[in-house]
Amino acid sequence: MNLRQIVMNFIGKRMLYVWSVYFSHNIIIEQQREALISTEKFVSLNLKDIESVSSKEKLWDIAIQNCQSNEGLILEFGVYKGESINYIARRLPKDLIYGFDSFEGLPEFWRNGLPKGSFKIENIKKIKLR
Repeated sequence: MNLRQIVMNFIGKRMLYVWSVYFSHNIIIEQQREALISTEKFVSLNLKDIESVSSKEKLWDIAIQNCQSNEGLILEFGVYKGESINYIARRLPKDLIYGFDSFEGLPEFWRNGLPKGSFKIENIKKIKLR
């Protein structure tokens, strides 16, 4: 082994040790891992024929395709900053889309990292009306 290999081997072992100690003692990361496993089991058992998507825009496009095949209201609950409702409105210019939000954020603690009030909007921007 040359000096570079010895140093890289030493650093690699130390990094692996720090990584394993940190992650093996972090309850939040462990909870997220368990939630991922639980979600994967549910999807595998119940959603076998559902297409997985890699972006929110692809998900919105699938929703839009389903809206176009049905008559009825198009509603969005939890508008937040309006990203998805504006995306949908641009793709369905002839349709009326209703968005609802209190803009007060979550009414209670949801989980670690999402306390009561998360997603609250202080200064609501005007949205484009049609």
